[in-house]
Amino acid sequence: MRTNTVPVDIFCSGTLRDEDVLPAIADLLRPLRLTREHRALVREVDRIDWEQEDDGISDLSDELWGALDDYLPPYTYAGSSEGDGALFGVWAEVDCDIPKYPAGESPNGSGDCYEVTDHGNVSCGYRRKNGTWVEYWSVV
Repeated sequence: MRTNTVPVDIFCSGTLRDEDVLPAIADLLRPLRLTREHRALVREVDRIDWEQEDDGISDLSDELWGALDDYLPPYTYAGSSEGDGALFGVWAEVDCDIPKYPAGESPNGSGDCYEVTDHGNVSCGYRRKNGTWVEYWSVV
């Protein structure tokens, strides 16, 4: 199934090199329904000859990171981890100001919230007025 958001997950580790990180971002974006501009950025990354120095890599990097931001699930961010600058991923933003409830106990129709199990698993989404849970993402 095609979706229009990237997963909350690690996408590149153990490197800070553009020739590793940028293709990893392009791989995240490739299966999504992208704008024409963003699809062109992915193709540009695919065409780079990493053996030759390219003055435009810095600009392309900025644009690609900006494109990635457009496809993040709610309450997430993309970048390196706080503990390891060479570990890149899409991370849950669990310290933001939305309500937290025990799993299954969020009120119907109350808006975005976190539900947390007694094991510490977190799910972000909202409960519809009919009581069904709509999940943006979850982490274990």
